[in-house]
Amino acid sequence: FFLQSTVNRGAEGKRLFNSIGKSISSTIIPIKLSSPLNFHRMWNKSRRKVTFISNILLLVLSTTSESCISNASPLNKQPMKLNGPFFQGWLVRNIDHAQNVSFIFVVGSFSSRNSATYDEHYIFCGLSTNKYSKQVDIFPSPKSVIIKGSKPGSYFSSNRNLNISWAAKGFGQFLFNNQICSAQFEFGPNFRLNFKTNNRIPWKDSSISFNDGPEGWLGSTPFLPCHYFVHSVGSQCEYEIYNNENNKNDLITGKGYAHIEGNHGSFFPDGWTWCQTIANNNEASLGFVGGKFEIAGLKPMNFVVYFRRKNGHRVIYRTTDLDIIKYRIQPTRGVVTISANSMNLLRKERLEITVTAAVHSSHDNVKSLFGRPVFIPTEKGFSNSPGCLETYNAMATVHYYAGNEANEIPESYSIPLTALEFGGSFVGKYLLSN
Repeated sequence: FFLQSTVNRGAEGKRLFNSIGKSISSTIIPIKLSSPLNFHRMWNKSRRKVTFISNILLLVLSTTSESCISNASPLNKQPMKLNGPFFQGWLVRNIDHAQNVSFIFVVGSFSSRNSATYDEHYIFCGLSTNKYSKQVDIFPSPKSVIIKGSKPGSYFSSNRNLNISWAAKGFGQFLFNNQICSAQFEFGPNFRLNFKTNNRIPWKDSSISFNDGPEGWLGSTPFLPCHYFVHSVGSQCEYEIYNNENNKNDLITGKGYAHIEGNHGSFFPDGWTWCQTIANNNEASLGFVGGKFEIAGLKPMNFVVYFRRKNGHRVIYRTTDLDIIKYRIQPTRGVVTISANSMNLLRKERLEITVTAAVHSSHDNVKSLFGRPVFIPTEKGFSNSPGCLETYNAMATVHYYAGNEANEIPESYSIPLTALEFGGSFVGKYLLSN
């Protein structure tokens, strides 16, 4: 269905089909593309194969629940199928290896069922230093929040125009445009956060705009009730944090590198694990998310794994691309292990990843490393029951293998100050892939 509708778009479809063929069709449909290639001759030759897979997709996607078409968000007016409550949020995480400091910042807005406006707003900051960790949050009054934003493209893209403003009177403002991402917030009299980032590094260097985020080719279809996009995997960041809790009078200023992402939608995952980190001097970055996310009415276990090597090469695996991702998720131990490779025999590279929460003798158990449960969006609004558990000083070990030789020496990375999160039903739940 997707490929047929693409072809029927004429010249635009021809360009799109030619550009995505190697990344999508070669994985799902046994069609080989050559260059130069006559589009119409190739299409006629492969018509039966495309029709076959189209029928399979139509059968699967027909399970989508009945819903109405509307604009997804005043911030990202992407037409999508909505059915029920809606959430929009932004996340910025900065890592300063020089001072052993990291922080995570989130702003989010929630609209309840049958509501035409946002009914709840949430601001959160999690801080980790070499001396202590701290979490603070605010629920500003809906009347105090003003959200403004320009209309971006029809789907998430790293080259789209951004001009977002999220302000809460008496607390502060979040700004995100093509040049900078910044925030100035006061979480009461004893804690404030200021930061400014620039020089976005996109998730993927690619001319295929609809394939340059975690969603991949699915991001250009109407079958995702929740959208997720990474805007930068290593922006330069200057920050200032003031913490006077228990008369600490602690002022932290520095520079680091920031990860920026956003999501919005009408579906709230049952459970998930999320990880993000950036290596010293921004030489590499890692991110993955795995969980039960809805795709066309179905809720399989899905994974997206991303790694930016020190030479700039991006290594990306998605279960929706039929990549093979094996996992062991152990929230009670604070450990996630992942093995990722491709079904494409021409792609020999693979990743082995282990993320482990830092265990200190002063902690009675691993759960205490994750702090209190953080509020998450649910169908009934923001809730911290069960919410999600986060740590900001885990250790990530990544082994990259360029081939499949038995004695190959991998390109290895050890990255501290890694964020690791378990949310929803994954809190305290052991999961092992088949």
